[in-house]
Amino acid sequence: MKRVPGFNGRALREHREHAGLSVEDLSRKIQVSVIDLTRYESGSRMPGVTRLALLARTFGVKPLDLLEPGAVGKGMRSLRVAAGLTHDEVVRDGAPALNPGRWVKIEHGLLRHLSDKDVEALARGLHATPSAVRAAHRWDTEHGPHASLPTSVPARPRPQPPLDAAR
Repeated sequence: MKRVPGFNGRALREHREHAGLSVEDLSRKIQVSVIDLTRYESGSRMPGVTRLALLARTFGVKPLDLLEPGAVGKGMRSLRVAAGLTHDEVVRDGAPALNPGRWVKIEHGLLRHLSDKDVEALARGLHATPSAVRAAHRWDTEHGPHASLPTSVPARPRPQPPLDAAR
């Protein structure tokens, strides 16, 4: 399971204490071990997206409320995490027209153009508006890990046969 970077254990502890729950009470309520909850609160371990969504639902907050500000950027990943979804859940539940590989390319800013059909499918899958999807996609292509890549890849030159083979 992939962990969510930037998890804020202090925020989890504050929400738990505000709800009047001990770690043991929360453990029983959501069926997560006391050890895991203690590690989340101390910052020595981060939950995955599914567990992050469970914790957020338990306290009636958004998953992003349990992360450090800006931890997941402002792109597609932030929309996915805000919805408490894994990559597979986005594709399976809301955007079946997209395959998992295409979704990963979109989330990493590798797919520079989204069709209106893609935007609508992603909006359904991410429980977001089409304008939020377009803004997130724009952020990914401008700020994501591959932002410096050219918008089109030049054709690869054909290899020339060795001079000896031409004779």
